[in-house]
Amino acid sequence: MLEEEVSEKLVKEIADAMVTFGIKKARYGYIVIDDFWVGGRDAKNELYTDKNRFPSASNGIMNSVDQQTGLEKYAGPGGWNDPDLLVTGLFGKEKSSSENGRFKGCSLTEYRSQFILWCMMASPRMLNLDIRSLDRDTRNIILDKALIAINQDSLGNQASSIYKKNNLEVFKKELTGHRYAICVLNRSGDSQNFSLNL
Repeated sequence: MLEEEVSEKLVKEIADAMVTFGIKKARYGYIVIDDFWVGGRDAKNELYTDKNRFPSASNGIMNSVDQQTGLEKYAGPGGWNDPDLLVTGLFGKEKSSSENGRFKGCSLTEYRSQFILWCMMASPRMLNLDIRSLDRDTRNIILDKALIAINQDSLGNQASSIYKKNNLEVFKKELTGHRYAICVLNRSGDSQNFSLNL
């Protein structure tokens, strides 16, 4: 999102905003710095932190975790499939969502859908937006307690696709206490009627 503008000062401002807007309380616990933190490679060919951008950083290597792209059978406590960062709320405002400002980003419905799907997949909820300037609609999506509870359910199951036809797909996620979460995804641009016998 912030790409070449990333710095220690900016990360601290975002961390403060996470507390101010209740994002930390909603169990978002990390700020992911994808690029531009690297100062170079040392004699052992290991990456080290850019001291100009991060003057307080140690010389240790920032560890990164390879994204998991497996099926739901591989997801669970201790190992999560990671479909990538959430773009919920970008609306074409940041460099990573709009090259040279050419794109408007997703609609609010598309952002809601992405967040719900990430919660159903028990995926890491890593936000890719400047939370210092959140609008009310985006805040309502990313702080939705019911969706976060589905995402954070201790059983740790990833939803399975149980129905797919005519641009409709149904996902089912088993939760603790013999409960289930159901998500009906409409992939078309039109409203559709759908009924499901539970």
